Amino acid sequence: MRLRVAVGVATVLAGFILLFDHGLAGTIAFSTVAVTLVGAFAVVQGLRYANARRRAERRSLDPGEPERRVQAVVPGTEFDSDLTRAIGTSPRRYGLRKRLRERVRAVAITATARERNCSTARAADLVATGEWTDDPVAAAFLSPERTAPIGHRIRTRLLGRSTFRAGVEASMAAIQRADPLDTGSLADPEATTDGAEADAGKHTTEAG
Repeated sequence: MRLRVAVGVATVLAGFILLFDHGLAGTIAFSTVAVTLVGAFAVVQGLRYANARRRAERRSLDPGEPERRVQAVVPGTEFDSDLTRAIGTSPRRYGLRKRLRERVRAVAITATARERNCSTARAADLVATGEWTDDPVAAAFLSPERTAPIGHRIRTRLLGRSTFRAGVEASMAAIQRADPLDTGSLADPEATTDGAEADAGKHTTEAG
């Protein structure tokens, strides 16, 4: 568009020069009438270009809305959120506790199978009897045959802590010691093997 304006201005100037300065125009092999016509045409064209430029609609560019950053999902965030609700006063807390316990149990079975180099079925039996770990709190959390030490239960109550959270934390620590690769599986219940989940379902408990 700027080029068109420049051409228009130059054409107007040339037209005026040729129109009023016949001496300059005489250097060109044109008759007076031809020079006058060329000058008039140049003036008209220049004015047309200038007028078109003046009337042109000016539009501002709309950059649009800035892109919003997608919040990344932090591994373990869902598990922590469920754990917080499970120890709260929500009516759903008992269902959440059951699901969380099964998730921890499935990961414990997988970790035990790796650590002991045994079958998933054998690892499930070890978790069910509490023999998979030396931690009595973790063993009791996942085994219907074990009870947490009385000292631990009294201390937990006196400190105002949740016995369920204490059991989860003890189990996660035991899993970490047995197989550090498996603690990340708690962030995704699908991360455990199908066999571990099937065997884990045979040993469902509901301890407080």
